[in-house]
Amino acid sequence: MTITSAASADVSGAQLTTVTGLCPAVGSGYLFVEYVATEVYEAAHTHAHTMHATWDAVQTAFNGLAAAGAEVEQGCFSAVTNAEEAMSCDFLTRSLGNYEASLYCQDISGNFYASSAVTAFAAADNGGVTVVLGLEFTGESAVDVVADNAVINAMLCVTTLELLVENDRVADELGGVCGTPSALASNSAPAAAATTTTTDAAATTDATATDATATTDASADATATDATATDSTAAATTRRLQEASADATATDATATDATATETVAAPTTVTSTVNMYVLPDPYATAYDSAAVVTAATAGGLDTALAAVEGVSAFGTMAPVTGADMAAETANAFSDAGVTGVGSSTAVTLSGATTGAGYVVCYMDKTGTLTIPVETTARLLQDATTDATTTADATATTTDATATDATATDATATTDATATTTVATETAAFNEADYNW
Repeated sequence: MTITSAASADVSGAQLTTVTGLCPAVGSGYLFVEYVATEVYEAAHTHAHTMHATWDAVQTAFNGLAAAGAEVEQGCFSAVTNAEEAMSCDFLTRSLGNYEASLYCQDISGNFYASSAVTAFAAADNGGVTVVLGLEFTGESAVDVVADNAVINAMLCVTTLELLVENDRVADELGGVCGTPSALASNSAPAAAATTTTTDAAATTDATATDATATTDASADATATDATATDSTAAATTRRLQEASADATATDATATDATATETVAAPTTVTSTVNMYVLPDPYATAYDSAAVVTAATAGGLDTALAAVEGVSAFGTMAPVTGADMAAETANAFSDAGVTGVGSSTAVTLSGATTGAGYVVCYMDKTGTLTIPVETTARLLQDATTDATTTADATATTTDATATDATATDATATTDATATTTVATETAAFNEADYNW
């Protein structure tokens, strides 16, 4: 039993691959072709092709097939009238798609024959390449592909309509398509927790009391000084006001001259480029990327994109440009890999890649707090005792001298430091509890 594959001679529509199977005797046969979905980001894709053990199982599977498609299991049935002539069927395939084929036969005596293993093959390359559409905006601020992704996604939808292609064939820089933004357009990482400084209540009370005393003394001095100044200058008030008026006039004139010579800086502008990627049709027999560039740069797409809500805020848009995308190169982390530095509130990940691109950071917590419960309870209890002692000391020294207040401030500072230390130890970070 032999299976072969080749590009179909029929090039009038979608891409077809001709698969043949040679049965060992006259009778009938079934050919099955199944698409192998290989994920780009998987190092090795595991796939199990269904093998049938009986003729009845083959017929049941064939009758249960869904509508034909390049990415679903397909099958065909043929009578075998000549044992020397292989049965032949055309199957829908996608450009460079990976497939597996199996053959089942039954002769006129009812003997069953089945492929011992699947035959793998790849569909032909239709020559498709991705077209990059460039949109250049000049405005007051740069276009942010993440913050402005809602507007960019609407632009993707308009582009699919203008070019008459499927939604999943026009993508933005993050990989999102019309109606389905990329997960990279939203950042799920929590914001870093704000650092809280604990202030001892006693220190605040002492500081308030000291400030009040200083304010009273300063007010008394100021009152005496004002009274003296008023007595000594009362007679000269009218003359001094006239001089002040003259000085003010001169000052106003000077200010007017300075204003007249001031130069107003010209507003700054920023140029940003938003790229959209038109993916090739994988099911076409032959793909012409030049036709896509021509359609995208004819002017109609410019008008449609300019009418999208929010695009005008990006600034002035230059005419759309289009070109075939250069061949992609693999991007990976450098030999140094990824490192993590932990603190009591966050983990900072860092690393370098071999090329430009986007990196998704992810972390999950697998452990629990490692500080013993009894230790935590003891530290918190000591902190409470210190706070009570400080409060009593503060109440006793309210009417004391400045020397006593200074001593109390020193004690309060010590207590505040102890309180801060307790909070830090309670939220200690253990690097072994996390994976990244």
